[in-house]
Amino acid sequence: MTEIASDPTAGADAPAAAAPEPRPRTLMLEHRHEVALKLAGELAEAKLIGSRDIDEYAYDLAGLNLGRWADGYAVMKALENGHDREGSFAAAEILDGYSSSYGAALDRQQALWAERNNIQPPLPIGTSVVFGPRMGREQGRITGIYEHGPAKYLVRIEGEPGNSRRILNFEDVLPDPDAAVPTADCRLPTAAVEAR
Repeated sequence: MTEIASDPTAGADAPAAAAPEPRPRTLMLEHRHEVALKLAGELAEAKLIGSRDIDEYAYDLAGLNLGRWADGYAVMKALENGHDREGSFAAAEILDGYSSSYGAALDRQQALWAERNNIQPPLPIGTSVVFGPRMGREQGRITGIYEHGPAKYLVRIEGEPGNSRRILNFEDVLPDPDAAVPTADCRLPTAAVEAR
């Protein structure tokens, strides 16, 4: 049998595969502005701001970058403190839609990111995983792929009820170093794993 020597320079000139861009975790200004325009329009319809003020109000709101979890009262207070905008209970009720509008826009951006980068699950179903901050890590087992959000696992947490699952980003879980690694034949359909 003849042994073929490998060429250590083979492929040296080939470009390295580019790492995928990171998952968007906040909205860029242009997308925050879309969310803000919608809310400013609703405030104008309710006659809480003038129709001429829609663009300026949306500009102020988008510039705050409050994130996904701000409630209407927090949004209104930020506008009062940062831009001297007068608030009211009625305005806070409309601005309560900021969180859901922001979340929907961020979900769309993450779906585009997953498609653009061809994000695939790095771990098979059945893998024992750890996640969370270094102090107080949690453990669980991947039971499926979440179908209503991009690049997310369903993870059953040790000690929680049998039908309870956490939805975790692919990149936020690591294989449990103390657990056996499942083999390729452990990649069961979600229904089969859920039935266990």
